Amino acid sequence: MTYIELITEFWRQDGFKPFNDVDTRFYFLLLNECNIRNWLNPLELQTQ
Repeated sequence: MTYIELITEFWRQDGFKPFNDVDTRFYFLLLNECNIRNWLNPLELQTQ
């Protein structure tokens, strides 16, 4: 999926069952981090 397709799918799913603020922010944080890192796997983020 492309970046735009992931965002579009997020909003489609949100229409069925809305995500809370924390889930929404976390999802877009992950998308942003993946985009910054050019979608290289594995994605590793520190939690502290």
